[in-house]
Amino acid sequence: MDNRLAIIQIKIDEYKAQVESSQTKRDKLQIESDQIMRILGSGSDIQSSQDILAKLQHVQDDLNSFQLSVKSAVEAMPLSFLPRLELDKLITKLEYEKNRLDHEAGKEQVEGKVEIFWQQFVKSDKVREVLGRSAEGILNDELMKEAVQECWELLYYPLPDKCAEEITHNYLSQTAHSNIVAEYENLNSRVSESSVSELILRMEQSRVNRDKLRRQLDDIKENGNDERIERLKEVQDETEKTVQSLSIAQSNLDREKSSKNSIEQEIERLTQKISDSNPKQQKAQRAKTTQDMIDELIIRLMSNKTAEVANVATEINRKIAHGNRISRIDIDKSGQMSLFGSNNEQMNVDLSAGQIQILMMSLISAMAEVTHYVVPLVIDTPLARLDIEHREGIFDHWISLKQQVILLSQNSEVTPDVVQKLKPYINKTYLISAKALSTGGARSEIKENEYFELRN
Repeated sequence: MDNRLAIIQIKIDEYKAQVESSQTKRDKLQIESDQIMRILGSGSDIQSSQDILAKLQHVQDDLNSFQLSVKSAVEAMPLSFLPRLELDKLITKLEYEKNRLDHEAGKEQVEGKVEIFWQQFVKSDKVREVLGRSAEGILNDELMKEAVQECWELLYYPLPDKCAEEITHNYLSQTAHSNIVAEYENLNSRVSESSVSELILRMEQSRVNRDKLRRQLDDIKENGNDERIERLKEVQDETEKTVQSLSIAQSNLDREKSSKNSIEQEIERLTQKISDSNPKQQKAQRAKTTQDMIDELIIRLMSNKTAEVANVATEINRKIAHGNRISRIDIDKSGQMSLFGSNNEQMNVDLSAGQIQILMMSLISAMAEVTHYVVPLVIDTPLARLDIEHREGIFDHWISLKQQVILLSQNSEVTPDVVQKLKPYINKTYLISAKALSTGGARSEIKENEYFELRN
């Protein structure tokens, strides 16, 4: 199939080049025709020349359109010579056969499970309990197994509606059945309401009109535009031939593309069949697809949420910190953070350890709020670097959080004021102390609900 695809692709490239070449030539001829018409229209008899040339162009467009219609009708003519009733029956038969093939494919997928069902049936304690002492003889009887097999087969009969009782065209694949029906519908849609003879008559009438208009143009050659008018006729004739060549090349290109599409569909069907027969490969493909989707969602989420995180972080930072040193926090799509002062200019100064701690806490809380991802917040030595005003702000922030807050604090940080402020909101405390070992090391000891007692 790869070789067939390569050959078809070469033909597609060839016909595509022909189409592009014909289109380019047609466009150039059209430009030249327009230029000649503008020049001829600027003479002494402007109205007369403009009317005649416009009518001539209109007639030429009609001729081109009729030629395309005749070509399409001729391509569909073989369909008209076939007995329509018998052809419709054939198409219906193919559709029913495809439905039958789909039905059989579904049956084959579960057919291998009959033996599994029988084994489970034989091993069932409830079945043996119902059958009693005769269970062993009944279940070992081949006739019993055949009866189960027959019942299983009856699940798929009678056939569903619009399924063929017999597959006559068994040399066709499921894809081939579908392609034939689709091609028939395509040809059927291209049969014009007007017969070919009617189209030819209309073309002849258009040619008569064209010749008449050309004679009228000959009558105005005395205006000094003989060469231009002659060239215009040549351009129109050449345009007609170019349109015919373009139509043929486009038809060939469409045919080869259709062949390529059919082969690719067959390859995809076979590939999917191989994939379905290999569960590990199928799982790997699904995992790859899921991973790609997650990666794309992460990028989109990062892009959409950075501005919201920055705004929320700014509000939290203002509530915790006293003063307005950091007026605004910005985060671009790449995750780069920038700080702005009250003058709305980017800050280029170093922050203190306490300010950095408050800033980081603001960002973490903002991300949790924006993503609605509520997880415990663990903070190590949270008060050592903060003054009284900042401590008040951070106390209020901790109390307002929805998630659990775990503080790992030094005993020097916990003053009576801190105890008084936080104790109503504390669920549990643990005192972690180091016990010296004879080896020179230390071991941590944890005592529940003794932290505040030690402070008192």
